[in-house]
Amino acid sequence: INYGAIDSKLAWFALEVGKRYKRVQTEPNPTFEPLTFVCDEFTRWGTKCANSAEFFEQLVTDIRKVEMFGVIISHTRTLAGLANAKGFASLRDEALLEIEILGNQDAESGRATPRFEVMVKLPGQSLGDRTLVKIPKHSAPGVET
Repeated sequence: INYGAIDSKLAWFALEVGKRYKRVQTEPNPTFEPLTFVCDEFTRWGTKCANSAEFFEQLVTDIRKVEMFGVIISHTRTLAGLANAKGFASLRDEALLEIEILGNQDAESGRATPRFEVMVKLPGQSLGDRTLVKIPKHSAPGVET
């Protein structure tokens, strides 16, 4: 993983947020091309990318107003695993839509296999009130199950 390149993109993202907010302040009803940042393996970014905490803070605050969005894929919901975002536990709980993908362990291989179920926590909802959602299983085109 090229953490230097990721960190550069995080710095670019922060600059873009700033530019868009300047337009909000100076233009009547500006329009923006929506931008969604997909962050895979986010769990280690906090220790590897200097700009990750600011990025996380932006994701859980006001970036929707300037048509910027983020999808974080992490192995944990701890603040250490979310860009070392100390002090942001309440914002994490209030702002993030969280989806936990459930799986089974294959008895023979020991590998994880899909269970086709997820636990969904809506923004502001407690972990104890998550909802189990079943995901329909679809075959690849032309493949019978």
